Amino acid sequence: MPRIPNPSKNFDELFNIHQGNFPEWAGVSKDVVESFKPNYSESFCYVSELPPKEGSLPLWGGHDKPRAPPGRSSAPASSSTFAPSS
Repeated sequence: MPRIPNPSKNFDELFNIHQGNFPEWAGVSKDVVESFKPNYSESFCYVSELPPKEGSLPLWGGHDKPRAPPGRSSAPASSSTFAPSS
């Protein structure tokens, strides 16, 4: 059975001198650490659905497929513009 090396001797300085503080041990500056902290806030954006206008048709006709919006063809677009070669 192969012997698996123990890498702990390579990390003595990390645990004994830097008490496990990896960024300090690796030499990462405080400016770099601070640059990864988010410094922004986002407010909530509440979304609500308005009732349909009188006389309008729903885009979903009760089937699994959506209906095409007015002025658009409901036929699927061709997936290729090239004719097959013979």
